[in-house]
Amino acid sequence: MKISTANYGLCLFDKANLAGFIARNGNPREKILKQLIDNHNLYLRALEEGVFLPIPEIDSIDYFITFDLVPDNNIVKFKYNQFNLNVINNEIWISDIGLLNKSNLKVFETTSKIENVLLNGDIECIAQKHYIENGRYEIKIIGSVDTNSTPCLSFLFSKCNRFIVNDPREYVFEFN
Repeated sequence: MKISTANYGLCLFDKANLAGFIARNGNPREKILKQLIDNHNLYLRALEEGVFLPIPEIDSIDYFITFDLVPDNNIVKFKYNQFNLNVINNEIWISDIGLLNKSNLKVFETTSKIENVLLNGDIECIAQKHYIENGRYEIKIIGSVDTNSTPCLSFLFSKCNRFIVNDPREYVFEFN
């Protein structure tokens, strides 16, 4: 699958888990991303509970996305371990992080893919649903490039009993 970002970041989340977390700990009427950015304690709690996994400060381009595999011929550029995601609704979203800059998650309710039409008429995918069994997961992120230098983000899921908290903002997701 290919995902585009225009907001210098991607994220993974379970929609039901994120909505419940904001209802319990935040303000459901405010923009979700703004709450997580402005309230550091809320952001850290979201990471601790595996509510969402941001991939921040990446180039605004297309990324090839894989789950539970790294393409054989790709050249690995980075590997980072021990990120958390708690899946409670048998599905997760990989999304342009800018889509969380809304006060609700309704945009994710009626489809399994969100697309954007560019000025030149091209269509790009900016979010897509992926089905996965419920559970607590430790996620390894591997960044690689193919022979054409197309960046690939691979997410490897391993079930776990408890989370070890790592802040993705402390890592560099560089493909050069």
